[in-house]
Amino acid sequence: MIEQPMITIMVSYYNDNEYLKESIESILNQTYQNFELILLNHASTDNSREVAHSFKDKRIIHIDYPVNLGAMSGELYYHMLKYARGKYVKFFSADDTLKTNAIENLVDYMEQHPKIDFAFGNVEYVNANSISYNDTWFESRPNFSLDYSKEELIDIYFNIKYSVFPFAGHIIKKEILTKNNFNNSFILLFDMFLWLSLMIEGRQFGLIDKIVANYRIHDGQLTSLSKRYVTSIRMKYESEYYRKCLFKIKNLNLIKFLCNESKYIDRADSEKDIDFILAEYLFNKYHSITAYNILNDLLNNENTMVYLRDKFNFTVGTLRELYSRNSSNRKQQAIDVCSVLSTWQILYAFVFRVINKIICVVSTKRNKQKKEYSL
Repeated sequence: MIEQPMITIMVSYYNDNEYLKESIESILNQTYQNFELILLNHASTDNSREVAHSFKDKRIIHIDYPVNLGAMSGELYYHMLKYARGKYVKFFSADDTLKTNAIENLVDYMEQHPKIDFAFGNVEYVNANSISYNDTWFESRPNFSLDYSKEELIDIYFNIKYSVFPFAGHIIKKEILTKNNFNNSFILLFDMFLWLSLMIEGRQFGLIDKIVANYRIHDGQLTSLSKRYVTSIRMKYESEYYRKCLFKIKNLNLIKFLCNESKYIDRADSEKDIDFILAEYLFNKYHSITAYNILNDLLNNENTMVYLRDKFNFTVGTLRELYSRNSSNRKQQAIDVCSVLSTWQILYAFVFRVINKIICVVSTKRNKQKKEYSL
């Protein structure tokens, strides 16, 4: 164990024997050497643990977690964080690899920009065999800019459009990571929740125009095409809890920027109005159950109920009309779909089988496009 590492790199692994050796080697072979590496095995049933322990390096700390919690689980990273001694930390996936000068570039940037709390280098897409797709994360993000304002980025994460920040490219000051900006149960939205929480807290971010890691695309990923159905179910539930994070925002000007389409926004002039504006907007736009529950709680408080009635003309009746309309719209969409299937069910069954056959052939021949695999 080294005396005082500048950065702690954390890798959790579960049955990752196919890629783990290459990932660990890419970390140990860095041009920057003042780091410690935490390797956490969470109940692997293959020989991954043997692969990890085959590396004899004083900078490595081995941890065994008793159960498998799934890739990208916040609980695993938070558990490793308890052992971290670095000024900076970097979470990393067992199937990705670092460029040789990645840690040097990341640490140098943070040391030269002391006001920055967390930063991201670019990431290159590679296939299962580490062959480059000749495309990067920054290039594949819609309308990407190295000069995003914090408001623009919060808006992207607010609407869960996609992640601007590449997980494989990050570095963070350890001192800013707390239980409040972690979520133990998230898998798909773990990193997006973390980045959004940090921005809402007022933390400063940076974007580094250098490629620091290889992001591997393969069929074993949670977001691969073969697991798309399970991913959609997870996203449905995680996105609801994710939206709770938005109610940490207490800046009225930011709320006006994010909810500019709200019919009530012009009447909002106090921090007291934020929860209502936010909840009504999210429920009206996304049919969010989290938002509905907050509106319900607001209307069940007698003082708040009177306040909303007098200031916004929003009552229990308004809420009923809102969720009745939303339910009616969704029901009509379902009826429309069923009507089409009823009329064309024979043709639909045939076309469906043909399309599935084509998808299987295409996905076998090529690893699907990069953007299918990342938020």
